[in-house]
Amino acid sequence: SPPLRQVLPRTHKAGPVTHVARDDDDACIRYIADPARVAAATRGAGGAAPVTLELDAGMLSLHDPMLLHGSERNRSARRRAGVALTYMPAECHFNRHVPTAGAVEGGIKLDFSTRPLLVVEGGNQHPKNALVRSVVRG
Repeated sequence: SPPLRQVLPRTHKAGPVTHVARDDDDACIRYIADPARVAAATRGAGGAAPVTLELDAGMLSLHDPMLLHGSERNRSARRRAGVALTYMPAECHFNRHVPTAGAVEGGIKLDFSTRPLLVVEGGNQHPKNALVRSVVRG
């Protein structure tokens, strides 16, 4: 059976949740949402119980990045991937030199130096943006 995945409804409205190091040799993710903050966010969301998502191979969960979510360890031989998409107005500047919250907290460091920006509609309106690509439709 596929790994169990869960979300905590409405927790995206509680704001950022501090992450803490997970001291577990079996952990595939080293930084997790602070359990005390998860409990507080859940209370702030009206005590919402976790909702289980049943996803078959090839399916995805699309949700607000602030929504508290998680899953059991992937015990299959097949790869599981996480993808984060962030939309911003075309007039915004994507500053590649600002460290992510995870990097600041000592977690995952992401290198945005060569990551392209994909224009979904219209065109880039900020002269400082680099590596801008247009999405081809059709």
